[in-house]
Amino acid sequence: MGHRPPKDSPPRARPHPLTSLIQSITLQNTPSPTLGRTFISGGTRPGSPFLTLTEQLRNNPHWHVW
Repeated sequence: MGHRPPKDSPPRARPHPLTSLIQSITLQNTPSPTLGRTFISGGTRPGSPFLTLTEQLRNNPHWHVW
């Protein structure tokens, strides 16, 4: 089932399966501390499925949220 874009989205926005937007990766070794962790948020609009994740990472000192 696809996640529908908010009504005020650009006309070119199309629904995508939610799982395609939240797929994770597995790192083979301990990441370098200088590498850092960055999350580019898609969850700033009311009703976005990313609001909770965005706030969790924003409150985590190991993550930088854009």
